[in-house]
Amino acid sequence: MTANTASNFPVCRIFPALRFGRAAEFDKHLHAAPRSGNLSLRERSRTGDTSVPYILRFVQRYRPEDREAFMNLEAQFAAMEKRRTGWLQGRRRQPYSGREPSNTLIWETELPTLAEVQQALARIAADPEHEELFRKQVPFMTDACTEIDEVLEL
Repeated sequence: MTANTASNFPVCRIFPALRFGRAAEFDKHLHAAPRSGNLSLRERSRTGDTSVPYILRFVQRYRPEDREAFMNLEAQFAAMEKRRTGWLQGRRRQPYSGREPSNTLIWETELPTLAEVQQALARIAADPEHEELFRKQVPFMTDACTEIDEVLEL
């Protein structure tokens, strides 16, 4: 993990620029090939396209004693997602058992291309309402990371 001077949160080692939307900085590291949405690998391979989608994930750890305040703000994020047309719709989950402690919130969504992941991160970073909610939530966090996974359909 490397330190992000802007937020003092550890960020993903490979792409520290991904922390909260600075996708343009990491664009030089990756080249996005065109992707074909949510068709299965078998369906795409019939047309010669063997590309796969990506999962954008925000992992946020909060102090256990601040759970109620943190989750109240997260509920405001969820309400914002629902009321906005065309805004990213994510799935929230909390570990029950595993590597991450139970005082971790994971938000994730699947996007068909790496370019769309980059656009989503830029849109989030530029949104005043999202920024204001995030600013209120940060004091409750002890750690946060942005992850991008390529979906493998083997």
